[in-house]
Amino acid sequence: MKNKIDSDKVNSILDKINFIIIICLIALVPITFFINYFSLFHFGSRFTFKIHQVLTFILPIEIFIHFYKLFTRRHRIDIFDLLIYLLILFGIISTIYAEDVNLAIWGSIYRYEGLVQICAYYMLFLNSRFINKKELIVKIVNSLIIVGILQ
Repeated sequence: MKNKIDSDKVNSILDKINFIIIICLIALVPITFFINYFSLFHFGSRFTFKIHQVLTFILPIEIFIHFYKLFTRRHRIDIFDLLIYLLILFGIISTIYAEDVNLAIWGSIYRYEGLVQICAYYMLFLNSRFINKKELIVKIVNSLIIVGILQ
C-alpha cells in the first residue's frame, strides 16, 4: 500500500501550483512592462516579453488541474463550468469558421486575444474557484491591490 498515491496530497500540491500560477501572473503584468521598457536601454535592441507566452505555457497545466479535480470528485460541475464550457465551444466553432484560422487561434500581433489565450483565462477562472483557504485568497487579493497601486 506504500505505492498508492494519496489523493489529498496530490490535491494539496495542485492547489499550491494553481496558487503560484495565479500569483506569478498577477506579478508578471507590471514586470513585463518594465522588462520591455528598460531592455531598450540596456540591450541596445528591443527585447520583448509578452504575457501571452506565459499563458500559452500554463494552459496545459491549468487544463490538467481542472480535469484532475473533476475526475477525482473534488469538484462538481455547476452552472459556471457549463457556461465556460459553452464559451469554449463557441470559440472553437468560430475558430473553425474563421477567415484566418492562425489569427483566430493565436490572436493579432499586439493584442493576442486568440482562442489559446482566452481558454487560458477561462481555465484560470475555473481553477481559481478551487482555492478555498482564506489565507490564500487574502494573499491573492493583497497582490492584486499592490499591483494595482504600482500601475
